Amino acid sequence: MGPALTSLDEVIAEMLMLQKAIPKRPSFPELEIAVATIAKIDETLAASQTELLQQQRPDDVPVIVFSAFQEMRLEAAEHRAKEQKQVAVEIVELEERHRKYDMWIRKVHTVLSSGTVEDLDADADVDADAHAVAAYADSSEGISERTESKDAQGSARSVLDATWDFPPSESDSFSRVAHSLSWNKEHTKTDVFSVDGSRTIDESNILASDNVKKTASLVNMLEASSKEKQTCLDLRGALLKEIEWVPESIGKMTWLMELNLSGNRLTKLPDSVGDLVNLVNMDVSLNQLTVLPETIGRLTCLKTLILDNNKFEELSHTIGQCTALIELSASFNQLKALPEATGKLTQLHSLDVHFNKLGSLPTTIASMAGLVDLDASFNEIHRIPEGLCQVTTLTRLNLSSNFNELQELPPGIGNLQKLKVLNLSCNQLKVLPDSFALLTNLQDLDLSGNPLRVPPKHIADQGTEAILKYMADCATEREKGKVVVHKNSIWTLLFCSCGKPSAVEADLAVG
Repeated sequence: MGPALTSLDEVIAEMLMLQKAIPKRPSFPELEIAVATIAKIDETLAASQTELLQQQRPDDVPVIVFSAFQEMRLEAAEHRAKEQKQVAVEIVELEERHRKYDMWIRKVHTVLSSGTVEDLDADADVDADAHAVAAYADSSEGISERTESKDAQGSARSVLDATWDFPPSESDSFSRVAHSLSWNKEHTKTDVFSVDGSRTIDESNILASDNVKKTASLVNMLEASSKEKQTCLDLRGALLKEIEWVPESIGKMTWLMELNLSGNRLTKLPDSVGDLVNLVNMDVSLNQLTVLPETIGRLTCLKTLILDNNKFEELSHTIGQCTALIELSASFNQLKALPEATGKLTQLHSLDVHFNKLGSLPTTIASMAGLVDLDASFNEIHRIPEGLCQVTTLTRLNLSSNFNELQELPPGIGNLQKLKVLNLSCNQLKVLPDSFALLTNLQDLDLSGNPLRVPPKHIADQGTEAILKYMADCATEREKGKVVVHKNSIWTLLFCSCGKPSAVEADLAVG
């Protein structure tokens, strides 16, 4: 025990000393990571326990022996989980401790601010001598002591105001998260936490040294960006040694204009990413993402979205609300279709979806009035919508390597007269449509790897000019053939029942 306290000021000073002796409060990202880490370890432990309990006892092993064996394995799993989450538990306990101290000091400050001695005992139990104390307070002695106590209160409050940084209110992030934790102090039960995004933590030894370094790097970068209000946040894997999740708190960084999360091991993006309403460029390539949060549609300032090298099978229809998009790249995924809502991206200049499993392009592509570059190579496209022929702004089009699927082009392909680069190689095209001859601005045309009959291979091998000339000649000859056939049909009709030609017949014959 320390020396006896003789005044209110000494009590307040001691309280402040105790509060300042606590280690530094964890940041919100640190707390989020700790919470999710514990949740994931407990989830893994529960799965392990279930698997152990379901294990069948060998016939030659006695029940008592097998039971003891299972209990040992369960205890070993629990001990391992406890060690793995030790650092995370310490972070959450420290936050809980800070919250308690804040509550106690806030309570004292509130009482001192009320200005009456009686308020100091407002939360205490009223004992049997309460009336005697009240009587004494009304006496002259009591009044004198009350005046002295008021002076002491004012002095103590001044100490609090001058030396104590008021903590976040209960509605703020730290206290809200800590207070909402339904947490068993024994840390032995499973499903202790319920935190969105906890499944993004790797199931290996989560708090191994490498992961601690990742967490520290992530926290430091988020804090640095928050303090300086940096508009660019670079969390590439090369810098962070492949982070496995992004905290929801990133959504509070509403000043961000560029976000780079490429080259990590992310399996999910937080919904709060939709709160980054000023975001212009976002790169989440080279991860393990399977879906985009629907909140992506809130990013109405987004101009560049890079989704390459993930595991997307579909894109959220809300992407159609990102109407400022200029570049959308989703190559090397498992996309089976693009949402029809992509037709709303009227400002889009570049769309890259090569190396996916697309069977077709959206019919709404006709609405992409600003599209200049489209790469849909290495897919399973079997049909090109006629609407593509209405995107007359296209200068580069790559539909190569759809292999056995793509067998014909739409008749209106000739409308794309601004095309300069066209790659149709490695498909099953046999006949090019007549309108192909109208693509007179083509500078680079690749038709290799197709079983072409029109134009024939020897013409195709001569290059772009020879192909266009051949297709133009074919179109001309075909038009002539139509005229000849038409005249012959009329001639036959006019002679069907008469022996002599009429004046009209004679004119046609002369013609």
